[in-house]
Parts: sequence; C-alpha cells; structure tokens
Amino acid sequence: MMTETERTAANDDDPGSCTEGEGEQPPSPGSCEAGFVYAAPGADAQVEVHVQPVDGRQLDGHWLADRLAAALRAIPDLVARRVTVLVVNDDRMRRLHGRHLGKTETTDVLTFEESTPGASAGAGLAVDIAVCVDEAYRRAADLGHTPEQELLLYAIHGVLHGLGYDDHAADERKAMHAEEDRILEAIGVGRTFDPGAQANR
Repeated sequence: MMTETERTAANDDDPGSCTEGEGEQPPSPGSCEAGFVYAAPGADAQVEVHVQPVDGRQLDGHWLADRLAAALRAIPDLVARRVTVLVVNDDRMRRLHGRHLGKTETTDVLTFEESTPGASAGAGLAVDIAVCVDEAYRRAADLGHTPEQELLLYAIHGVLHGLGYDDHAADERKAMHAEEDRILEAIGVGRTFDPGAQANR
C-alpha cells in the first residue's frame, strides 16, 4: 500500500536552465501549491509522485507511483536512486517551459537530471520530471485511455531522457517510443503513445 502525506507550499522561483526533456536545476517538487505526495515503499529507488491541486480532478497517485516503480524494474541494468514526478497544470507548465527553455506554450513533459557537484556517474539515476495533467486529459480523451496512463507515459519518457534517450531525430524518436511501448507492455499497461500502431514504428 502506498503512503500519502500533505505537501506544504514553497518558493516557486527555482533558478536554472535546461533543454527540452533534460537539463539541470529541476523545479523543486516542494515548489508546487499544497498538494499530496504518493510514494512507492519497497521500490529499489525512491519513487515519488507529487500532485498539486488540479481543478478538482481526482488522480490516482497511488497507481502512478506503483506503476512507475514497476517500469523502473522493467528497464535492464538500470541503477536508479531517485525518480520524482511533479504533476502540474498548463499554467505551471508554461511557467516552467518559459523559465527553462524560453518557450511560451505548455508541453507534456520536462525532464531535469540531478547535477550535484562531485556526484559520480555511477551514483545511479536521479531525475525530476514535470508532467502536465491538462495535456494528459486532452490526449487521453483522444486515445481512449485514462489520464493516469498518459501521465505514466510522460514519466517513463522523462526517465528515458535521463538515461540518454533523445527524440529530436526521427530514428531516435522511433527507438524511444519503441522502448516506451516495451516497458508499458512489460508492466501490463500496454501501448499508450499510439495504441493502434505497431511496436516498431
């Protein structure tokens, strides 16, 4: 069973810069408005999903944290130390997108790798991922699955960025989506990015 604790508000003006999908100086999960934290006890890595209030919508944060922990276990040879997911709305995502990339529109996911001075490359994956609940609701409605499933896809996408995957070139994008499919099928969720497409796009 997951645990749920209230989250207290903190400063929203975190510094730093990043590129889409990956970068430095993550948006602190504590910088969201008061919300909830869903953790996956017993996971190999510290896995947390931070949910700020989202216009009265009810999200299953327990399921998200649990399935994300399972997804990490489905990645061969992964050494993960910490994966923190911050679920935000369009307004918050626009602010993050503007602050870190200079873009004015919302987006589905932004990934920030931890950059602790002196940390060794072998210390394990430590990443913060901001995912947009409004975009998840829009995509889920179009594709016929739940917003939680869409948010899980975004979180896995962020993890893969942290592991060095990229999606700027067509061949890299194809490989990244194929790995997302593989992971989601391995944990019993199924393809999400394009459920009707073949695994090898």
